[in-house]
Amino acid sequence: MTTKRWPSTARMGFTLVELLVVIAIIGILTAITVPAVQMAREYARRTTCANNMRQLAVATVDYESTNRKYPSAFATWPRTGGVSTQLHPWSVALLPHLDQKPMYDEIQSVGLYNSMQNGYVKVFNCASNPTARAQGAEIAYAANMGFPDQVAAGSGPLDVFGTGMFYDRSIRGVQRGGVVEMTAVKVKDGLPHTILFGENTNLVASGVMWNFQNDVTTNFSSTVNCTYASNDAASGHPEFAFGIVWFPTQPANDYFGDNRLARFQDPAFSANPWLMLARPASWHGESFNMAFADGRVETVSNDLDYGIYCRMMTPDGARSRTNLMN
Repeated sequence: MTTKRWPSTARMGFTLVELLVVIAIIGILTAITVPAVQMAREYARRTTCANNMRQLAVATVDYESTNRKYPSAFATWPRTGGVSTQLHPWSVALLPHLDQKPMYDEIQSVGLYNSMQNGYVKVFNCASNPTARAQGAEIAYAANMGFPDQVAAGSGPLDVFGTGMFYDRSIRGVQRGGVVEMTAVKVKDGLPHTILFGENTNLVASGVMWNFQNDVTTNFSSTVNCTYASNDAASGHPEFAFGIVWFPTQPANDYFGDNRLARFQDPAFSANPWLMLARPASWHGESFNMAFADGRVETVSNDLDYGIYCRMMTPDGARSRTNLMN
């Protein structure tokens, strides 16, 4: 005899307990996956930033090979026809070596851009910077300016030679022993051990533009054309708005990590706005990228010993432990 099976009238689906288990599993997977995705994105941005800095380093090496000297922090530059003279930062000098020759020629002919919105150069910008607008002449990288300018008695600002790779020798003309060009052969510590560029988060926060049309540079200069006054070194001046510097003693416990969004004009730093802000700093967690004079880029921890940093900044590291004014 065959027994007939009737279909069950019970409703098919998940029980409440099963649903809660599934939700919990999804939550756990999300908690694991999202940070991993964010880390992967930041790794990609940090890699892009390192590639930018590598291009800057290679461009600088090419500039030195062509001109037999490294670029100045700033250089006076007569416009075509000798109509007037403008002051240009190192970023302008490197444009032809960064596949930006048309922009360089335009600046040489008609002068620097009057608008901050013009002149965007992707290689000057770090993708991790949350304040960047991907437009305008923003810049996120600073050149090795060495030891801060000093004020020599009776002679105005004094640029200390041989303590960095970039310095404004071409417009100061005030140095111990006269004007001396920095060249690759004068890097006694070796190119692989000497810094060319570092990241700096305060540049964009302060409105610094590579085309030199910004409040930072004009506020600390004697005229809107950004020519230097005799007291610029004492009051703070735009050389360090485009550079990183070093001091005989560490200015702060967390020198590489603090004040990532402070502005150079911040009243808290009015005594010497560059003391805390003209130094490597990044948005890459507790590390930053540095480009060296041999063209390579290294990711460096914020725990970097300050004395080592000073010696890497100095082409002759022994000078970071001596009286530089002698």
